[in-house]
Amino acid sequence: MENSSKALIIAGEVLIGMLILGLLVFSYTKLSSSKAVQLSEEQIVQIVEFNKSFESYNRKNLYGNDIISVINKIDDYNKKEADVQGDKAYKPIDLSIVIKNEIIGTEHFKNKKYNFKSISKSYNELKNWIDAILKRKYNGRDVSYYSGLTTQQYNEELSQIEAMGVHINKSELDKDIEEYNNYSRVLKEFKKKKFECTNVKYDNLTKRMELLEFSEQ
Repeated sequence: MENSSKALIIAGEVLIGMLILGLLVFSYTKLSSSKAVQLSEEQIVQIVEFNKSFESYNRKNLYGNDIISVINKIDDYNKKEADVQGDKAYKPIDLSIVIKNEIIGTEHFKNKKYNFKSISKSYNELKNWIDAILKRKYNGRDVSYYSGLTTQQYNEELSQIEAMGVHINKSELDKDIEEYNNYSRVLKEFKKKKFECTNVKYDNLTKRMELLEFSEQ
């Protein structure tokens, strides 16, 4: 009798233990499921916010200045966030742009289709050349000052500088002014060009934007 009672008590304890274990497993499963849903919602919000920052360029009334803006934005994203080296979570964003009316007097921005790498190369080359020229000083002033003078003002300025005993290499300054004016002209003409966004593509897995396509109007 006593053995039967002990057996019943042990069986009851085992049953209670199994019920508690089952309850714990059920609770953990519900908690994990709830957390997964929460993470999924957070990811969706992040994706929407991310795409929104690039979808502002998905329109018709764009200028070259807007293209430069999106080039810089993509470049910044690809360097900081994208899986350029294979050790990050997302793919880099690409861009394509069709130029139909090339700018005369330059090797940049020809009539052809550019991808992100080639269009950013053209833009950065021009920008870097301009920045390099502006670093050179002539009597404490950069080339943009002298390029803004009329021929008469320019000659008078150099005469006054020479009268003060300061020598300026006029041939070098003339060359810098010519190059600065040409590079600046090309960049200004590109900024004034009109473009439209013709297509956007999203990654099938991450749902993030992966390509923007533009064409000159």
